[in-house]
Amino acid sequence: MNKVRVIATDLDGTLLHNRSTISKKNLIALKRFICDGGIVCFVTGRCFVSAKSHADKFYSKTGCKIHFLSCLKGAVLYDNIENKFIYQRIMSANITSKILAISKQTKCCFAAYFEKDIYNKNMWIYGNNKIVWLLNKIRILPNCLTIADQDTNEASYKINISGFKFNLSIFKQLKALQNCYQQIKSKLGGEIDIAKTSKYMYEITSKNSNKGIAIKTISELLKIDLNEFAAFGDSANDIEMMKLVGLPIAIGNKNCNLNKIVKHSTQGLQKNAVGKAINKYIYLGKK
Repeated sequence: MNKVRVIATDLDGTLLHNRSTISKKNLIALKRFICDGGIVCFVTGRCFVSAKSHADKFYSKTGCKIHFLSCLKGAVLYDNIENKFIYQRIMSANITSKILAISKQTKCCFAAYFEKDIYNKNMWIYGNNKIVWLLNKIRILPNCLTIADQDTNEASYKINISGFKFNLSIFKQLKALQNCYQQIKSKLGGEIDIAKTSKYMYEITSKNSNKGIAIKTISELLKIDLNEFAAFGDSANDIEMMKLVGLPIAIGNKNCNLNKIVKHSTQGLQKNAVGKAINKYIYLGKK
């Protein structure tokens, strides 16, 4: 295996403890890697403001900078050293409107990060607001605003579609979600990227927006081969990233599709898993 020069890590379910903090052991391991000349990137489904906040907290605690932030499942790429956006890829208002219409027709919930909200954490919700409960299980709750019972005329970075409703049986929830997914895929499959992130939710971005494309772009910008990258993740939206890097590591073993393609998976508590994996697989246990 080539020497690892870049670490790309997911946040929720991977690096963050209780979806809000980076543990001391994870901080120490990442700081050591950066001080040894390595580069660390956050690759997350979170919005830009949330990812930037965690990068800033990391700097305040370690004195080291996270180099790149890939946010909203690859829809946004930001150079945190140069303080500039590399790209922002959006779904047009027309595509956003069509996804909302299909969500309404299939009685699924719709939650979107609109283009106008890049500098805040607003997420716009249509449907049963119990989707907020599910979103909070996955990441720190954004500012949830309700879309009126009408069409939307906003371009979007990312849309979450959920079949999750407390007043429906699990069977009906999953059936509604599968119906929604099939219709979106059939009508818009050539214009979007869609990934299943949990039993009850899909994540939708523009066609050229996923974590794999973000990692490939970072590799080209740094002029560092992807075989010299390590990646950490825990869910299906990390698969495109994991396929490309030389050292893919799953945090936990809850996602069987992810575990089929990684070289290693961690066991036990997630809190310090990234730090332990860095010490074990990148530094090979050397103190």
